[in-house]
Amino acid sequence: MFSMAARHPDAVAILDGDKTISYRLLCRGVCLTAKRFREAGWQAGDVAGVSLQSSPTLHVVASMALARSAITQVSMPAGDPAPLLQARVKKLGIRGLVSDHTAFDALRLGTVPMEADCLSDSSGATAADFRVPGDEGIWIISETSGTTAEPKLIGVSHRVEETHSMRLAPVFGHLPGERFLTLTNMRFLTGMKRAIRCLSEGGTLALPPSSLSAGQLLRWIDVHHVTYINCVPLHLFRLLRDAPGDFRGLPSVRILRCGTAALPVTTLDEVRRRISPNVFIDYGANEVGAMVAATPDMLAVHPGTVGKALQGVELEIVDDAHQPLPAGESGRIRVRTAGVPFSYLHGGAPEQAGLVRDNWFYPGDIGVMNGDGLVFVKGRADDVMNFDGILVGPAEIESVLLQHPAVAEAAAFPLPSLEHQDVPAAAIVGRGPLQMNELARFCVERLGARAPQVFIQIEEIPKNPMGKILRGRLTELALANLHNASNGPGRAAKS
Repeated sequence: MFSMAARHPDAVAILDGDKTISYRLLCRGVCLTAKRFREAGWQAGDVAGVSLQSSPTLHVVASMALARSAITQVSMPAGDPAPLLQARVKKLGIRGLVSDHTAFDALRLGTVPMEADCLSDSSGATAADFRVPGDEGIWIISETSGTTAEPKLIGVSHRVEETHSMRLAPVFGHLPGERFLTLTNMRFLTGMKRAIRCLSEGGTLALPPSSLSAGQLLRWIDVHHVTYINCVPLHLFRLLRDAPGDFRGLPSVRILRCGTAALPVTTLDEVRRRISPNVFIDYGANEVGAMVAATPDMLAVHPGTVGKALQGVELEIVDDAHQPLPAGESGRIRVRTAGVPFSYLHGGAPEQAGLVRDNWFYPGDIGVMNGDGLVFVKGRADDVMNFDGILVGPAEIESVLLQHPAVAEAAAFPLPSLEHQDVPAAAIVGRGPLQMNELARFCVERLGARAPQVFIQIEEIPKNPMGKILRGRLTELALANLHNASNGPGRAAKS
C-alpha cells in the first residue's frame, strides 16, 4: 500500500459511499493512528482488542496501523456478553482497545478512539514499520466458526497470511484499479484480510453505505462499476430475494467470489442468471485458508463442485484408516500445504483434536474427487447421520429438497433416537404454503431410505454470521415442535 502511495498518491484507495479516499490520505491515516498507539504506550507484541461500529473505513485504518505497529489484533464485538469479553481480555492479555463507542468502559482498558480526523489532509504523520520480514509475529487472532463445537482461537501470523495470499493469486488476484467489495463484515478474518489484500495490490476498496437494502446495494454496485465481489451464500440468498423485478444483472463484475459454505446448485444457477455468470467458489478453513477453487468454466460443466486444489495444495480423499480412496469414492477430505501444522491459542493442539495427522489437515468434511481432480463436498463428517446403519449426509437431502418448486431453502439435520440412532429431519423455508405429505413423497421417490422422516417449516434457517447452518439449533427447534405437537397444533410433520 505504501509503495502504491509513493507511485500513485492520488489513486483512489477507498470508495466510501460516494466519497473517495486517496492512497496518500489512507497512508497518512494509518501512520497517524500508529503514532497514537505508541503515544498510548502500546508496543510491538502487545494484543489490542478492536471494536468499531461506525465506519468500515476506520476499521481498515485501525487494522493496518496495528499490523504496521506489530501489535496483534482481536475482534471484540459490542454485542458479546460482558463475562465473555472479560474472559477474553484475561486469556489473551489484551493491553488496550481500539473503539468508537463506550460500551466496554467497564472492562477498564486503555482505549485509543478512532475518529475521522485521522484521514484529514492536515495529517503529516509518518510511522516506521515494526514488522520483521519473515517473522512469526501474530497479525490477527481469529475464531473457528463454532458450528459443531465451541469456537477456538487461531493465531494467524504475517508470514502465514502472505503464504495464503500467494496461493490465491493465480485465481483470485486483483487487477490494477480493481474495485473490490467484500460483503463480509470487517470484524471477521475473511472480510479484513481480503480488504487489505485488495489495497496491497493497488485496488480500490468499495464500501457501500450500511443503510442500503439488498436491492439498493445491487444498484450501488452497478452505478459504481464494482468489478470484484467477495461474499458468502447468505449474502447471495438475500440479494436474490430482494433484487428488483427490473434488475438485469451486474455487467461490470469480473469475479463474484463465494466461499465458507456450500452453495446449492439451484442457487448457483439463479445467481449466474440474475446477478453475474462470473461466479467463483472457494473452499477452505480458517486454520489453513483457502484450499480449493472453482472457476466459472468448471461450474458450467460440474455445478456441484468446489473446484480443484489450489497451487501448492495437496488434497486427498481417505477412509477411516487414513488410506487414499480411488476417484468417485466418498471419504474424509484432507490437505497438506504450507501453514500446516498450525496452533490454537489456549485451546490444545490440533493433533489432540484430530485435525492434524502427519502434517495433513482434516477440515472435518466428507467429499468425493472425480477423475479430473474436481472436489465435491458432501457435508461435515460430524453432520453425517446414521439411520439404522445407513449413513446419510445432509447435502444429499438438501440437494433433493431444493429441486422442489415450493422450497426456497432447506437444511437437513438429525433427531436423536434410541431405536434408530439418528432420524433424518429437514427444515424448510417455503416459497408459499407447503404440503408436507407431498414433500415427503417427493423425497422418498428420490432418496428412498435416506429420505427425511420429519419436516418442519420455518421462516428462516438459523445460520452463523458466515452463513453456515446451525444444525444443533434446528435439532432443538424440531424437538420442541414435536413436543408441542403432541400437546396441540404444531408446525412439525412426520412422514
